[in-house]
Amino acid sequence: MISGWAGLKERACRQKEIDLLLCSERTEDWRMEMKMKMKTAALLLALFAAVVAFAFAAPPVYPGAKAVDELNKAAKTAGQDTMTYNTADPFEKVHEFYKSKGTDVERAHRTSPREKFAMVRFQDSGYAVSISWKEDSKDKGTIIHIGK
Repeated sequence: MISGWAGLKERACRQKEIDLLLCSERTEDWRMEMKMKMKTAALLLALFAAVVAFAFAAPPVYPGAKAVDELNKAAKTAGQDTMTYNTADPFEKVHEFYKSKGTDVERAHRTSPREKFAMVRFQDSGYAVSISWKEDSKDKGTIIHIGK
């Protein structure tokens, strides 16, 4: 054992080495903890974004429906948040598709031999889908309007 000034200096150096070793172990633990917190935060943020996106998403477009460009262009020019599609599928099939995904507005139904109309609401997103068919426009098939 070294005594005096040299001994004191050696003990201080050893203590410094021990402190550095302990500090580096704590730093590594801290880094691992921060990494875990960052991963958790990123996962929660992604989950929140997915929930928000789903809640405010527009209703799905009917499979095989084609956009009606002239009507969509006119709606956009007028500042309306709506899209129009058409399909050759029967009115009833399109109505059933949207009814299975949203809430049917029964008081909006109109059915006659010459025309049919229905509306389905999507409460969470604020969208509504109106479905129509007219006998005198059979070549255009069933018309679907999706809008807010």
